[in-house]
Amino acid sequence: MSAQTTYLDDKFAGTYQKLLDTIERGVDQCSTDLLQTLLEEKCASLSLGLKAFTGPSPQSRAKLIPGKNITVEGKTVQFNQANIDFIYRLSDTLDLNELQCALLWHTYSHEHKERQVQTDVYAYQLCEDIHLATRFIQYYFQDRLSILQCVTCLMHISENTTHPYAPIARSIVEIINVGADFPERILSQLKTLVRLDIPPQFLAQDTWATMKAQQNLKEQKALLDILFLIHAMTPCPPKRALSIIQECEANGFGLRQTSSRVLTQNDSNLLNQVSFMYELVAIQVLGLEHLEKESIVEGHKHQNTLLSSPETILHINHVAAFLGNEATHSTFLLAWSYVLACLDSKLTDNVPSAYMDVKKLLDGQIEPTTAYLLPSQHSLQGMSQGQNISQRKPIIPQTQHVFKLYASRAIRWKVFDHLVSILKCLVDGENTPNESLCRNTLRILLNSILSWTPLCYLPNEDYPSLVSCTQLLFENEADLCARFWNDDYACDDTGSLLATARKRFPLRFSDFIQLLSSLTGTGNSPEVSKKPARHVFEYMSVLPTMTVTMRSSHKILFHETHGTVTATAAQPIRIVNENSHDTQFVIPQGTVGVVISMSHDQPLVEWKYKYSGWHLLVSLLKSLVEKNTLSKQADTVDFDHPSSDTFGIIHNILELIRKVLDYDSALAYGLTQHVEEAFQKTTSSVNSPPILVETLCSTFVYCSSVSNCPTPITTSALQCLTLLLPFYRNDVWNFLEIYPILPLIWSAKPTSHSTRLSSAWNNTTAQIQDTISNVECANGRYPLLIAFLDFILALVRDIQRSWWVSKEASQNPKKTKTSREYQMESLYVCLYYITQKVFPLYAEWRYQLLSERFLIGSKVLTIFIQVVQYFKESDTVTDDIMTLGKLRESILTSFLYEGSDYQVSSLLDIISDGAVTAESLYRNSRPKEACRAEKLTELALLFLKLLLQQRLDTLKKNISPPECVLEKLMLGRKTTTNMPNFFLSITSHIHYRHNITLPILSTNVASLVCRTLSTWKTVPPLIQYFGTADQAKDTIRCYLEIAKDHYQNERLVASIWHMITLLLETQPTLGVLFLECGDYIMPSPKSAVHLLKGRKDQGKTSLGNESAVRSAVDLLAHWQMLSVEKPTVLSNVLRFLATFWQTAVDHTLLLQRTRSDNALWHALGQILLNKGSIEEQSVTRIELRKALVSVNDELDYVHVPSTSNKNRYIRRLCCNHISKALAMRIMTFEIHLTAKADYVSRNATSSRTVDALPAGLKNLIVKLSEGNTLSTFQQSWTESSFDSDITKSLYRDNTDLLQFIGTENISHLLTSVGHVGFGDDDADGEGRQYGDSYLYDLRLAEARIESLYKVSTPNYRAYESLDKAITETNLEKDIRIASRKFLTNLCLANHNWSLVDSELILLRSFKTFIETCSCHIGHLIWSSKGSTSNNGPLFEFVDTLVEKTSSKRRDNGIALTMHSVLIHFIRGLTEDWIDSNQSVLLKSDKEAKTVYIKNMFFLVTKLCKLLDQENNVLKTGSDNNMATTYHRPLLETILLYLRTLRGTYDVSKTFIDSVLSEDSATPLYELTNIVCESFYIIANRAMLCGATATNNTNQASEEYIKDVTVVITLLEELVHCVYASPPATWLSLFSHHETIPTLIKLLYGGIELVVLEIESQTKPGTNPSTILISPYAQNGLYLLLTLSSIPEATEILVQGGLFELLCNNALTQKLQGHGTDVFLQFESPIEKTTYLEHNPLHNIWCLMLGVVKNILQASVGSDEVLRVVVGFIQIYKVQIGRAFADASDEENPMLVLSPSKSLSSPVLEEIERISMIMFSLSKYVDQVRDHATNIFIAYKDCSLGLIQRYLYFFTHPTHMQAQLFPINKQEVQLSQTFSTPKTRPSGFEPKTSFLMYLTIQKTTKILRNILLSLNLLTKVNIVLSRPNTDWPFGNIILSPHIHTIPGEPVSFGTILDCMNAGLGMIKQWKAHGDLVKEDPAFSVDKACKVMTDTVQACMFLLISQVMLSGKNPGLEERLAIMLHFILL
Repeated sequence: MSAQTTYLDDKFAGTYQKLLDTIERGVDQCSTDLLQTLLEEKCASLSLGLKAFTGPSPQSRAKLIPGKNITVEGKTVQFNQANIDFIYRLSDTLDLNELQCALLWHTYSHEHKERQVQTDVYAYQLCEDIHLATRFIQYYFQDRLSILQCVTCLMHISENTTHPYAPIARSIVEIINVGADFPERILSQLKTLVRLDIPPQFLAQDTWATMKAQQNLKEQKALLDILFLIHAMTPCPPKRALSIIQECEANGFGLRQTSSRVLTQNDSNLLNQVSFMYELVAIQVLGLEHLEKESIVEGHKHQNTLLSSPETILHINHVAAFLGNEATHSTFLLAWSYVLACLDSKLTDNVPSAYMDVKKLLDGQIEPTTAYLLPSQHSLQGMSQGQNISQRKPIIPQTQHVFKLYASRAIRWKVFDHLVSILKCLVDGENTPNESLCRNTLRILLNSILSWTPLCYLPNEDYPSLVSCTQLLFENEADLCARFWNDDYACDDTGSLLATARKRFPLRFSDFIQLLSSLTGTGNSPEVSKKPARHVFEYMSVLPTMTVTMRSSHKILFHETHGTVTATAAQPIRIVNENSHDTQFVIPQGTVGVVISMSHDQPLVEWKYKYSGWHLLVSLLKSLVEKNTLSKQADTVDFDHPSSDTFGIIHNILELIRKVLDYDSALAYGLTQHVEEAFQKTTSSVNSPPILVETLCSTFVYCSSVSNCPTPITTSALQCLTLLLPFYRNDVWNFLEIYPILPLIWSAKPTSHSTRLSSAWNNTTAQIQDTISNVECANGRYPLLIAFLDFILALVRDIQRSWWVSKEASQNPKKTKTSREYQMESLYVCLYYITQKVFPLYAEWRYQLLSERFLIGSKVLTIFIQVVQYFKESDTVTDDIMTLGKLRESILTSFLYEGSDYQVSSLLDIISDGAVTAESLYRNSRPKEACRAEKLTELALLFLKLLLQQRLDTLKKNISPPECVLEKLMLGRKTTTNMPNFFLSITSHIHYRHNITLPILSTNVASLVCRTLSTWKTVPPLIQYFGTADQAKDTIRCYLEIAKDHYQNERLVASIWHMITLLLETQPTLGVLFLECGDYIMPSPKSAVHLLKGRKDQGKTSLGNESAVRSAVDLLAHWQMLSVEKPTVLSNVLRFLATFWQTAVDHTLLLQRTRSDNALWHALGQILLNKGSIEEQSVTRIELRKALVSVNDELDYVHVPSTSNKNRYIRRLCCNHISKALAMRIMTFEIHLTAKADYVSRNATSSRTVDALPAGLKNLIVKLSEGNTLSTFQQSWTESSFDSDITKSLYRDNTDLLQFIGTENISHLLTSVGHVGFGDDDADGEGRQYGDSYLYDLRLAEARIESLYKVSTPNYRAYESLDKAITETNLEKDIRIASRKFLTNLCLANHNWSLVDSELILLRSFKTFIETCSCHIGHLIWSSKGSTSNNGPLFEFVDTLVEKTSSKRRDNGIALTMHSVLIHFIRGLTEDWIDSNQSVLLKSDKEAKTVYIKNMFFLVTKLCKLLDQENNVLKTGSDNNMATTYHRPLLETILLYLRTLRGTYDVSKTFIDSVLSEDSATPLYELTNIVCESFYIIANRAMLCGATATNNTNQASEEYIKDVTVVITLLEELVHCVYASPPATWLSLFSHHETIPTLIKLLYGGIELVVLEIESQTKPGTNPSTILISPYAQNGLYLLLTLSSIPEATEILVQGGLFELLCNNALTQKLQGHGTDVFLQFESPIEKTTYLEHNPLHNIWCLMLGVVKNILQASVGSDEVLRVVVGFIQIYKVQIGRAFADASDEENPMLVLSPSKSLSSPVLEEIERISMIMFSLSKYVDQVRDHATNIFIAYKDCSLGLIQRYLYFFTHPTHMQAQLFPINKQEVQLSQTFSTPKTRPSGFEPKTSFLMYLTIQKTTKILRNILLSLNLLTKVNIVLSRPNTDWPFGNIILSPHIHTIPGEPVSFGTILDCMNAGLGMIKQWKAHGDLVKEDPAFSVDKACKVMTDTVQACMFLLISQVMLSGKNPGLEERLAIMLHFILL
């Protein structure tokens, strides 16, 4: 037997107790196939009854060998010697077979975790453990009972055609042979048990003997239940009937037990139950029901009935004659008298010969004999051993009409009182499986007796007993009540018990009212119970007679006719005094009646007067309440009966009203109107409450105010108000306003229409909490509290009926409260009371009935659930007005955030102990209490689930709620082990087998706990809250065993897989235990270690290493069945596997074993490639069907929404999408992990990755790549099912429906469901689950529409007479049609959104899968086998994708979302296609490059169309916000394509021109046109939407920034590349689309935005750690840099206002003032140090300098440009001066060996660009001399100082290295990387860092620019090339010295040293070679070229300056000689 089979057998049928539980409550857990198998295995044992437990045998004992496996009933067990010895002792004690005992001990020890001694040293301790033996004996006894109860349960189910197990039960019952041998076997066992004495081994212990005796009685009762049920289903054969009756006589109907001597007084109830069952069986076997119909015909013995067997009749009568000396005989004697009476009526004439002896018996001619009495040699109690049966004398003499003697003897023994005892036993019995059948048997008995015995012949003292018996018989039995009114009741039957009681009414008031109350049925079965209540209502509506005792003051005329005295009323006779109304209840004058008796001048008269019984009851109730006593006025009659006390009458009246209203709520309006009509109310105001409502309210106040009033009366009054609330809500709410039943903090002022009630109640308080705390808590019974909770629940439901009522603004200047506000506040106080005073304390109260404790908790939790689920409001009210939403918030807050352990502990206690309590109650045979404990636990879990869902919903909305106290209390809660194991207590519900709802809800709660805890900053490990190692192992194994069973309930299995998935995601340390739960389990929270082999339990059998992964893979083998029958299971299993792969780093080894399983990949392939279409139901019209649910009395309150006929289909279809998506996700993860491993090993290639893939996955991908599979996926999965018309229709229908109540707020009915979890992880119908309730709350909408229907349709629809046709008004019809239409469309919308969500998930997974395959295994997925084109499958795929994207409409948000996914899909595959053509681009194959360029521009052309669609969407103004973000991926895709053309640089220019001219000219033009248009739209959109404003959101600004950045980059690529169109071409497009003006505008706004951002982030007090700016200005200036370098664009830029921008922007004022800092200083919050960042404003300034530089270079001496440039310099002269100051670093001495900002890259960049601008201006010095002289002079003064500073650094490299100023991580790394020269030309040379190398190059460029500028300014060309007569004297700028002195003016020596230093560095660089190959920044050739230019410039300047100085008059002779030497 497999481990799985063993587990299922142990769980569902390991013992007969488990089998019984499976049969009774296992429908949701045990499949029919499995149960069929289990029952067939147990069928032989079941048919044996108690004989299935055999006695000890030597053979069985010999098989018990220590340490060896023993096979018993297919199970293998093993024991050591200690356990075997204990089993021997138990076997001897119980007289039980050793193997059976061993198996039962093995099961018991594992269930109860009993110790099994591991060594023989202490073996004696186990054998001597009396307590353990006692517990096991009880366990064995319960198993013996269970085998009998299994048979009983199967027989019941076989008769229930709607039960899922009915066919199985019928087949098993047939196999057991219930109709033949089995009853005889049961009867034999019954006889044995009666005569069985206590075995000697049980007498050793006092308690064991009593236990054995009690067990005998219990087994007898179980056997009797089977016998009774057998004969209730099939007639009893005569011989068996005789045997049973004989046995009943012998054992005194069970009272004479051999073992009864050891019974205690407390066992009398159990003994009575057995005796009563004997009596009922004896009655049942007589077949009374068919006696009247059966005829006696000669020769009909084959009928096998009692009447067909005259011999048996004679024999039974011989037995019956010896009965009659005990009360227990009375019931059978009464039944036997009816049998004989029937025979007497049938044997009048022509008696058949076979019945002659029977006729003699009836005539008293046959004397009884003892021959048919059972012998007494078995020493029955009450008989001596040697007593002779033949000496016994008959008790009942045999005379003519002997049946009358039998009946009289039964009546003499008070048979009706005895029947009352039997019925009370049935009602009070906790476990009475045949209760209804027993009641029906007694009903047949009573009907049979009363059919031939008139009630008038019964003694008067027996009449109350008969009434009580009948009342108990029908109490709360809907079927029996229906049978009474349908079969037993006859209108013309004046002799029936009901008619007799009616005739004596109201004299015998209680008899009639209580009898009618019992005949109203029950509310448990609505379809059955309504008719009895209506019958009672109509019966009571018209009563024909009234029997009352008259007073002497009444004027009555008497006369006698034929011996009968009649009475005539000479005046109106008032029955009840009424002061509240004009009319009174009177008997009219002239009414005739019959005088029944005359005593003391007070005749008893039965008046023939038709009246309403309800009228009389309400009148009497009003009189009692108002007068506090019965009226004693002279002119009113008196109820002369002991029962007519005030409280008794009030209670009887209230109970009748309550039952009628409760069992048929539609009668509420009918009864109220009937009372109104009966009172003929004419003077009341329109707004006054109905008389019935007013009377009940007054009654409640009266009962609450009277100190000695019994609590049940107050309870009944409150229950009646609760039942009337839905129909007369305003009147009941007004009652609460005037007299709140709880103390309120405000003073209620009654409104005008409530004045009458106020006067009636006389300001009496009705505070209910006093009665509860003072009376009920003391007594331990809580009916009033339960009724009060029902009342609160009714208020909660009723207040929702005005859900559309918002804040009512009071027009009164005093701001008095409105009715709505009073209602809210009243309800708030009630909720506050139960939240603070009831729920935290109720579990600690004293209880007489434990079930009341569970009931109170259930009702409180139901109220909480109702409030949380239905008090939802979209409108938030900020003032103090109480609303439904605030009431809901108060409940949520009190438990989630503000609650203490005082409030929350009760909820957590229920969850911790509820299932354990229910399990214990089931084990102790208390199923009703267990059911209530079970329901309480279910509601607690549901409420906790709602709380956690609300918590997650709040977190998901990015709301910052306060700290969740509930989560902390859950984790900190200590269980019975004094350890914080609350999470274990939640998950332990998986062991609960009686109800599948608890495991499901607990698993859901565990999942939510994982989610909520994952939001903590420090996630607590749940593994430390999971109990000990054994507890964790048992729980995990139980989860896994259920999870891998594909026959289990769908919701349970899906919830388990969802929980395991979340554990892997959020709790990896706990989740890994589910992956491999064998011997690897943690004994401590810190680690998971392997248990020592020596410590393994020898008595345990291992189930193997359970693994969630293995279970998941095994389940996938059933994917076809799961996808159709249990789709959520399949999707959740796949989600678990996807998470398993996603978290592979936590369990690498396990993943390696799993990935090699080909079965997994085969199943995934089948799921992915499955083309089997789900049953199409789109043609079927959607219909809503109300779910059929069984109402479990007062426990079920939650509204169950309707279900559409397409719900299952939609869920299946959505889960199918999800399953495919998750299958692809698993494959994606595997490919990614494989490729990542290759990358780590640095062997990453596509072929290596393919080789490393699992074989199964590789084959699957090959299948996908073959044929048109991928194209089919692409075609179907890129479509959307979204239908916007459905949503529009839904909103329209919503508006139409709301018009009936005059509101327009559509959110009242269209409430979105909080998004928590997935669409397939919870029950069908829950929020956010695929199907009917995915997006909009169907439950809430339907509940509110139902309340709207009730409010909008008057109460006349509430009640219709039984014989009146139902009519429908126009208003009702309109509302019904509108409601149905709205709910239908709501379901359609939810279905549509469900499909859309699953389709989007599928599309995204498909995108990710294809992108991953294309990236890592492109040559495998894009194999050319399945391609029909020469361009390859990838190109085809991309091309099709672009075409599909272009063809889709974008008219809704879903289309835009899919459009976005497809565009990003194109963007991702673009890189892969380019990468696949890498070899083409890098090689010199011109033909291949030509094909590539053609294909590339083919795609670019289509992308241009897509881009044009984006532009058109923006231009038309539809959905602008969403469409803007879709430009970027298209622009990036085009940019990637264009940049690949850089790979064609090696192709000759001719080739490029030919390609462009033939194929690409038009595409480039079109592309430029589209990009220009896109830039215009995007830039304007960014400016229009406030992207350049500081008040925009970060996310929106980020999107705008990215869009603008990409489009500017693309523009740069188009205008600055070798393949670009001629400038004239794209400049015309620029002009057409206003590109340059748009760019200028963008720069204006961008610079202003940066300035504002800098100011806001650096203002005092902010202390930022960094700055964030929007790079619009930088990006625009970069584009300007590119454009300004093109001469054709320069003029347009200048004319377009470029210099207006540069000279007048937001930065200008700062630059003109004090200039801008190069760096911004910040403080690190972690390291507490300061650091610098480059100032963005300075960066913008540098870019502006670059643009000016390019303009100067491209303008070629334009006067206009020169003028504006000079103006630019003059405007920003302050900043330029500051730049030279920063470069000179005048504040710090040059010799300091610390970093200097003067050598930072920003400063050097600024100086370089300034020097380049001055160099360009110097070229045109003559043109600008007039207005730029001061500029050149200032520049000469500043630049000469830099020459001397840079020379110092050149000659002191160590100082320069020390003063380097890296500003980012890259420069820091460069400063720490030093070059290594190839050769060392000198002995010592300091190390040169890479950063120093770059800095020298920058300073060299600056020197070059300065020297060249000075050469131009000093006219070097003239000096060197013309005669000295033409020299421009005065251009001497160098000091005529040959020494370089720091701080002194620059001299000839300075320039000479520069030359020498430059030449030295050139030599050094050449020795080093290139520092970094292929990096232009580190190219030695370029560096040497710049330095050579610098040396040449130095030489020119030096020579010219020397020549000028030599010509200078007055030159000293010494200097002249020196200069001459220099020149030489």
